[in-house]
Amino acid sequence: VGNFRISPDGSMVLFTADFDPSAETYALYRAPIDGGDIMQVAGPLAEGREFEDFRISPDGSTVIYLADENIAGRPGLYNVSIDGGIAIQISGSDAPFGDGVERFDISPDGSTVVYLADQDDDGVIELYSVSITGGADTKLNPALASGGDVKSFQLSGDSSSVIHHADQDDNGVHELYHVPAGGGVSTKINAPLAAN
Repeated sequence: VGNFRISPDGSMVLFTADFDPSAETYALYRAPIDGGDIMQVAGPLAEGREFEDFRISPDGSTVIYLADENIAGRPGLYNVSIDGGIAIQISGSDAPFGDGVERFDISPDGSTVVYLADQDDDGVIELYSVSITGGADTKLNPALASGGDVKSFQLSGDSSSVIHHADQDDNGVHELYHVPAGGGVSTKINAPLAAN
Protein backbone atom coordinates (compact mmCIF):
# COMPACT_ATOMS: atom_id res chain seq x y z
CA VAL A 1 0.00 0.00 0.00
CA GLY A 2 1.20 3.49 -0.90
CA ASN A 3 -0.64 6.76 -0.18
CA PHE A 4 -4.05 6.87 1.45
CA ARG A 5 -6.74 9.47 2.19
CA ILE A 6 -10.03 9.45 4.09
CA SER A 7 -13.13 10.65 2.21
CA PRO A 8 -14.62 13.98 3.42
CA ASP A 9 -17.65 12.26 4.95
CA GLY A 10 -15.43 9.79 6.83
CA SER A 11 -17.05 6.72 5.28
CA MET A 12 -14.23 5.47 3.04
CA VAL A 13 -10.48 5.17 2.74
CA LEU A 14 -8.90 5.55 -0.69
CA PHE A 15 -5.43 4.11 -1.20
CA THR A 16 -2.93 3.13 -3.85
CA ALA A 17 -1.60 -0.42 -3.82
CA ASP A 18 0.19 -3.06 -5.86
CA PHE A 19 -1.60 -6.36 -5.32
CA ASP A 20 0.19 -8.16 -8.18
CA PRO A 21 3.09 -10.28 -6.88
CA SER A 22 4.52 -10.72 -10.38
CA ALA A 23 4.68 -7.07 -11.54
CA GLU A 24 4.90 -3.55 -10.14
CA THR A 25 1.41 -2.40 -11.17
CA TYR A 26 -0.30 0.13 -8.91
CA ALA A 27 -4.01 0.92 -8.86
CA LEU A 28 -6.24 3.21 -6.79
CA TYR A 29 -8.76 1.51 -4.52
CA ARG A 30 -11.42 2.39 -1.98
CA ALA A 31 -12.71 0.50 1.02
CA PRO A 32 -15.16 1.19 3.85
CA ILE A 33 -13.37 2.92 6.72
CA ASP A 34 -14.18 0.03 9.07
CA GLY A 35 -13.17 -2.65 6.55
CA GLY A 36 -15.06 -4.61 3.94
CA ASP A 37 -15.15 -5.02 0.19
CA ILE A 38 -12.35 -3.28 -1.74
CA MET A 39 -13.29 -1.58 -5.01
CA GLN A 40 -10.91 -0.46 -7.75
CA VAL A 41 -11.31 3.24 -8.62
CA ALA A 42 -8.54 3.75 -11.21
CA GLY A 43 -5.73 1.82 -12.87
CA PRO A 44 -3.85 -0.40 -12.75
CA LEU A 45 -1.10 1.66 -14.35
CA ALA A 46 1.44 0.12 -16.68
CA GLU A 47 4.28 -1.67 -14.92
CA GLY A 48 6.73 0.71 -13.24
CA ARG A 49 4.42 3.76 -13.38
CA GLU A 50 3.19 5.45 -10.22
CA PHE A 51 0.39 7.36 -8.57
CA GLU A 52 2.35 10.26 -7.09
CA ASP A 53 -0.57 11.87 -5.24
CA PHE A 54 -4.35 12.11 -5.21
CA ARG A 55 -7.06 14.28 -3.66
CA ILE A 56 -10.78 13.76 -3.08
CA SER A 57 -13.13 16.61 -4.01
CA PRO A 58 -14.85 18.33 -1.06
CA ASP A 59 -18.21 16.77 -1.98
CA GLY A 60 -16.61 13.31 -2.08
CA SER A 61 -17.72 12.58 -5.66
CA THR A 62 -14.47 12.92 -7.59
CA VAL A 63 -10.83 11.91 -7.27
CA ILE A 64 -8.06 13.91 -8.92
CA TYR A 65 -4.82 11.95 -9.17
CA LEU A 66 -1.29 12.70 -10.32
CA ALA A 67 0.35 9.85 -12.24
CA ASP A 68 2.55 9.13 -15.25
CA GLU A 69 -0.34 7.14 -16.70
CA ASN A 70 0.06 8.03 -20.38
CA ILE A 71 3.75 8.95 -20.67
CA ALA A 72 6.39 7.34 -18.45
CA GLY A 73 8.14 9.91 -16.29
CA ARG A 74 5.76 12.76 -17.27
CA PRO A 75 3.05 13.02 -14.58
CA GLY A 76 -0.36 14.38 -15.54
CA LEU A 77 -3.60 15.07 -13.68
CA TYR A 78 -6.62 12.81 -14.11
CA ASN A 79 -10.24 13.01 -12.98
CA VAL A 80 -12.20 9.87 -12.07
CA SER A 81 -15.43 9.24 -10.20
CA ILE A 82 -14.96 7.95 -6.66
CA ASP A 83 -17.13 5.05 -7.83
CA GLY A 84 -14.60 4.19 -10.54
CA GLY A 85 -14.91 4.40 -14.30
CA ILE A 86 -12.96 5.98 -17.14
CA ALA A 87 -10.32 8.50 -16.04
CA ILE A 88 -10.08 11.79 -17.97
CA GLN A 89 -6.81 13.73 -18.27
CA ILE A 90 -7.39 17.34 -17.19
CA SER A 91 -3.84 18.77 -17.37
CA GLY A 92 -2.19 19.91 -20.57
CA SER A 93 -1.77 17.38 -23.32
CA ASP A 94 0.04 14.14 -23.99
CA ALA A 95 2.73 15.87 -26.04
CA PRO A 96 5.99 14.15 -25.03
CA PHE A 97 7.79 17.22 -23.74
CA GLY A 98 8.16 19.02 -20.43
CA ASP A 99 8.48 17.41 -17.03
CA GLY A 100 4.74 17.37 -16.38
CA VAL A 101 2.81 18.30 -13.27
CA GLU A 102 4.73 18.85 -10.05
CA ARG A 103 1.95 19.43 -7.48
CA PHE A 104 -1.74 20.36 -7.36
CA ASP A 105 -4.69 21.18 -5.12
CA ILE A 106 -8.48 21.34 -5.41
CA SER A 107 -10.25 24.59 -4.57
CA PRO A 108 -12.34 24.52 -1.36
CA ASP A 109 -15.57 24.80 -3.40
CA GLY A 110 -14.52 21.81 -5.54
CA SER A 111 -14.81 23.62 -8.86
CA THR A 112 -11.18 24.13 -9.86
CA VAL A 113 -7.84 22.34 -9.83
CA VAL A 114 -4.73 24.53 -9.56
CA TYR A 115 -1.35 23.02 -10.38
CA LEU A 116 2.34 23.66 -10.99
CA ALA A 117 3.82 22.17 -14.15
CA ASP A 118 6.48 22.33 -16.83
CA GLN A 119 4.31 21.85 -19.92
CA ASP A 120 6.52 23.59 -22.50
CA ASP A 121 9.79 21.62 -22.42
CA ASP A 122 11.66 24.70 -21.23
CA GLY A 123 12.27 23.55 -17.65
CA VAL A 124 10.14 26.42 -16.29
CA ILE A 125 7.54 25.61 -13.63
CA GLU A 126 4.41 27.70 -14.13
CA LEU A 127 0.98 27.99 -12.51
CA TYR A 128 -2.23 26.73 -14.14
CA SER A 129 -5.90 26.27 -13.31
CA VAL A 130 -8.50 24.01 -14.93
CA SER A 131 -12.08 23.03 -14.18
CA ILE A 132 -12.27 19.89 -12.04
CA THR A 133 -14.24 18.29 -14.89
CA GLY A 134 -11.55 19.12 -17.46
CA GLY A 135 -11.38 21.46 -20.45
CA ALA A 136 -8.89 24.12 -21.48
CA ASP A 137 -6.38 25.07 -18.81
CA THR A 138 -5.45 28.68 -17.97
CA LYS A 139 -1.92 29.84 -17.23
CA LEU A 140 -2.20 32.06 -14.14
CA ASN A 141 1.24 33.69 -14.11
CA PRO A 142 2.40 36.19 -16.73
CA ALA A 143 5.68 35.69 -18.60
CA LEU A 144 8.37 35.04 -16.00
CA ALA A 145 11.79 36.63 -15.74
CA SER A 146 14.47 34.61 -17.48
CA GLY A 147 15.36 31.75 -15.14
CA GLY A 148 12.25 32.34 -13.00
CA ASP A 149 9.79 29.73 -11.69
CA VAL A 150 6.63 29.59 -9.64
CA LYS A 151 7.74 27.91 -6.40
CA SER A 152 4.49 27.31 -4.51
CA PHE A 153 0.87 28.43 -4.25
CA GLN A 154 -2.16 28.42 -1.98
CA LEU A 155 -5.85 28.81 -2.77
CA SER A 156 -7.95 31.26 -0.77
CA GLY A 157 -10.70 29.87 1.44
CA ASP A 158 -13.42 31.32 -0.78
CA SER A 159 -11.82 29.68 -3.87
CA SER A 160 -11.62 33.00 -5.73
CA SER A 161 -7.88 33.65 -5.56
CA VAL A 162 -4.50 32.01 -5.77
CA ILE A 163 -1.48 33.39 -3.93
CA HIS A 164 1.77 32.27 -5.52
CA HIS A 165 5.41 32.55 -4.58
CA ALA A 166 7.68 33.15 -7.57
CA ASP A 167 10.71 34.93 -8.94
CA GLN A 168 8.33 36.39 -11.50
CA ASP A 169 9.92 39.81 -12.07
CA ASP A 170 13.60 39.17 -11.23
CA ASN A 171 15.40 35.84 -11.30
CA GLY A 172 16.30 34.82 -7.76
CA VAL A 173 14.04 37.46 -6.12
CA HIS A 174 11.10 35.52 -4.69
CA GLU A 175 7.95 37.52 -4.05
CA LEU A 176 4.22 36.98 -3.43
CA TYR A 177 1.54 37.57 -6.06
CA HIS A 178 -2.25 37.42 -6.18
CA VAL A 179 -4.18 36.21 -9.22
CA PRO A 180 -7.87 35.27 -9.68
CA ALA A 181 -8.29 31.48 -9.76
CA GLY A 182 -9.85 31.69 -13.21
CA GLY A 183 -7.07 33.85 -14.60
CA GLY A 184 -6.48 37.57 -14.84
CA VAL A 185 -4.00 40.18 -13.71
CA SER A 186 -1.22 38.99 -11.39
CA THR A 187 -0.60 41.58 -8.64
CA LYS A 188 2.45 41.71 -6.39
CA ILE A 189 1.28 41.83 -2.77
CA ASN A 190 4.52 42.28 -0.82
CA ALA A 191 6.16 45.67 -0.35
CA PRO A 192 9.35 46.46 -2.31
CA LEU A 193 12.25 44.40 -1.00
CA ALA A 194 15.58 45.72 0.12
CA ALA A 195 18.57 44.91 -2.06
CA ASN A 196 19.66 41.27 -1.67
